[in-house]
Amino acid sequence: MLRSPLMRRRRIVAGALALAIPTAILATATAASAHAPTPGAAEIILEAGSLTGSGANALASGWWGHEGAAHSQATFFSLNTSGSTLAATLAKIGPDATAGNVTVAFVQNPTLANVKPTVTAGETVGQAYQWFDASTFGASLSGNTSQNDYVDAISTNASYSAWFAAGQPTYGFDNNLNAIDAAAPGAPLSGAHAIGKSILNNWPAGTTIGLVYYVSDGTDPSNNEPTVKVGPGGVAEAAYVPLTTAALPADHSKDPAAGFPASYDTVRTSAGYIDTAAGDRTASTAVTSDVTSPASPGATVNFSTTVTDTDNGNSPVTTGSVSFFADGSSTALGSATPNASGKATLPVSSLSPGPHSITATYTGPLTGVSLSSSNAAAESFTITANNTTTVLAVNPNTNLHAGDSVTLTANSFRTGDASSTQLPGQVTYKGFLNGSTTANTFASGVPTGTNNAQTVISFPAAGSWVVEADFTPTDNVNYQSSNNSSSALTVAAAANPTAIGNVTADIPAGSLAITTPYTSTNPINVGTLSPNTDPTTGYSGSAPFAGISVTDTRAGDLPWTVTAQSSILTGGTDGLGVINAQNVGITGLLSGLTPTGGLITYTNVPADALPGAAAAGPAVEANASGTLGLAGLPAKTIAHTAHGVGSWTFGGTLTVLAPADTEAGHYAGTVTFTALSQ
Repeated sequence: MLRSPLMRRRRIVAGALALAIPTAILATATAASAHAPTPGAAEIILEAGSLTGSGANALASGWWGHEGAAHSQATFFSLNTSGSTLAATLAKIGPDATAGNVTVAFVQNPTLANVKPTVTAGETVGQAYQWFDASTFGASLSGNTSQNDYVDAISTNASYSAWFAAGQPTYGFDNNLNAIDAAAPGAPLSGAHAIGKSILNNWPAGTTIGLVYYVSDGTDPSNNEPTVKVGPGGVAEAAYVPLTTAALPADHSKDPAAGFPASYDTVRTSAGYIDTAAGDRTASTAVTSDVTSPASPGATVNFSTTVTDTDNGNSPVTTGSVSFFADGSSTALGSATPNASGKATLPVSSLSPGPHSITATYTGPLTGVSLSSSNAAAESFTITANNTTTVLAVNPNTNLHAGDSVTLTANSFRTGDASSTQLPGQVTYKGFLNGSTTANTFASGVPTGTNNAQTVISFPAAGSWVVEADFTPTDNVNYQSSNNSSSALTVAAAANPTAIGNVTADIPAGSLAITTPYTSTNPINVGTLSPNTDPTTGYSGSAPFAGISVTDTRAGDLPWTVTAQSSILTGGTDGLGVINAQNVGITGLLSGLTPTGGLITYTNVPADALPGAAAAGPAVEANASGTLGLAGLPAKTIAHTAHGVGSWTFGGTLTVLAPADTEAGHYAGTVTFTALSQ
């Protein structure tokens, strides 16, 4: 087919461009054998006739632009969205991939390095990849029945640059698929400025190529060549599917068209393709071991799993590697390559004592046939704890009598430890008299760190005694318990018999009491309050008091505390006057006697003073609420001693304040002293 310079430079059917995705590709389809790129990337598939995005329609092999039994259907560049969405599948190509910017390139012997090369901003596809064409995701290649049918032209950076520099001549191909300048008289060979080669003979049969989808972010303004998007890590956002090229079969019954000479096939060396990733689904059997669980510490256990290709008749997988893990750790115990039977085996001798869960993960190779990863079901395997040895010593162990002091020690260590390093734990000592199986427990829970679990006992009766030391390790996962017994010890009757007489005595509980000499007929009389220097601030007056007595006869020489709390003072000419309890305070506390064996701490409570104040403050109005002075709860502590046995009297100064507006007259109230037992 000939093209004019104004037409697209590739033979592509435009009816299924990436921006016009059929509804079917967005739907969930039945899962099927996939033809995929490297594990974890987007599943690139080729379809025939129409674009569906269904893995069920993926082609395992075919001929470029001549698909189907009649070799008459187009080849669609597609993605397997079965069980997913188009957006999610595109995201596996790269974070910037959309249906409109994914473009096609080709590489030989695909690896991560040439599929996802390091690129720079503005770098073109011809600079980043070996071959490219104008196809995009969702586009198709369509052949015809002409002998010079080339389906698509594959460019290199050199051929494209030469073609563009030559003025972008209209290209075509002759019957031998040689590039020609289709618009020139006589259609001469295009020579050095050929845009590329036909996809039907660009590669020899049997060549491994990678069909690459990469993300493009525009075109080079100098020649309209697509540029490659710089993705995470500075590499191209891309995915691929490996294909093997194949010439048309020798019998011409399979040729796209009949009636052409045999040379028709000889020039079409890469007319066909085979999807070498057709078996990309794998399965791993459960992890097994060649040693019965539990195994001894340090034992070598061979853990195995078998990997099969579930898309290829469960044939053995012999490439890639299997990593084994213990207990959910992300650090592998090690890796192994599957053998000819698909069995991967890893010898492990590093498992610590205790129960373990061993899993395995298969990872496919990064080059060649691409196989998906798979996980093997876990095997539970236990490593027993280390044996321990306990050595018991009895001192003395001869000439023993009932009641004699005997020292027992026990050293417990890992069996085989030449240094006999003591292990943390506890020892219980038991004794058995005259062959009895009933134990007398001499001491239990003795820590080994106490001079080899040393303890002193005495035998309660004469006879033949066997002493046993039972060791329980602190780390009971890594170490087992152990015990050791002494030889029979002959214990004679006590050398110096004794008799015991019981003695009893009682200490009386005693009591705590507090008294005051002041009553309603013998009050603490402050007398007539005097106007303050500034009479607008009210009145004040003080009077000494004494004779508050505390008597403590309680057993134990216990502490006690004395508190004081004042009521409001009421009275006046009409009996309705009030002096706030906040205006009553006690200072200058002194004692006449000191409790036996203790000192008293005194705390002054000035009238209307904030905590910690040294002197009284201004008078508080009768209706003012608060806990200054001796008002409020809890009652104010005025004395405390830690050792209170004895008799004690104290006294001090009682101060009363009154605001200037206090009604004249006589006022009375009470101060309650309380002794609190502590």
